[in-house]
Amino acid sequence: MDLLIDKGGGSYRLSELGIVVKDVKATGPKLNPTRNNVNFRNGKIYYGSVYEEKNITVTGSYYAVDEYDDQLIQDRINSLIMTSEPFYVSKMYSVQGLYEFERPGETTNPDFTNFANQRAYHYRWRVIASDNVDYDFQGKSGAGLLTNITISLTTADIPYGISQPQDIDLTGQSYLSYKGTAVCSQLEWPFSINMVANSAQGSGFSLTIGNQQFTYAGAAIKQNDVFELKGDSFLLNGLNINDKTNIQYFSIGPSSTGVIPISTDFKGTIVIKNMVNMYL
Repeated sequence: MDLLIDKGGGSYRLSELGIVVKDVKATGPKLNPTRNNVNFRNGKIYYGSVYEEKNITVTGSYYAVDEYDDQLIQDRINSLIMTSEPFYVSKMYSVQGLYEFERPGETTNPDFTNFANQRAYHYRWRVIASDNVDYDFQGKSGAGLLTNITISLTTADIPYGISQPQDIDLTGQSYLSYKGTAVCSQLEWPFSINMVANSAQGSGFSLTIGNQQFTYAGAAIKQNDVFELKGDSFLLNGLNINDKTNIQYFSIGPSSTGVIPISTDFKGTIVIKNMVNMYL
């Protein structure tokens, strides 16, 4: 197991600092319901709930040659984790059998830090440090000074796991595949729907994804007109057309079939930009 850290300057693995990652534990997202009492009414009125944050705890250990080397390792870890800007982390797992059908530790000493045998999980978290890195010195042995570490992280904004963004071409498609377990809303994640007319057509159209329908009613659509549906703003060739729409944003979430129906009378290409799957 390993932890992959993605920052603007590049990607890093904790194993590159000599850390053997023992476990990466993530809590479920904290649920914050809004309920109020009303005089002379039994129970409470429920107004809704939101997910606030998810906590991730990383535990591991490392060996240092001496005290000086130990301090150097701590400085490197702190510079990577204790930053003021959010960054992405994801679990890494071995993609081969750890012990190749033998009793654990019988003859093989598996290399848990071999990058060739590690694969990043299909989603990541955008996090910040929620506490100082805890260093717990264990003692000295022939291998050097052993220290256990605990890294405490919390989601910086969206309390879900997030897949890598991608563009999805929906032209001519009747459904959209969604693999996430949480809802991805345009009001929380900046995905947009870009539509380019391939011919002149009427002065309106509709786009339905699941049970949500966007409608446009304005000037006649010309060939190569470009619509951008961003959820909180709607553009035609770069100009705002909110007053010509029903101001419908899209929320794409899990379904029993894993797919969401799509229908439209728009004639042209339709592409979802910067789309992700979100996971509880």
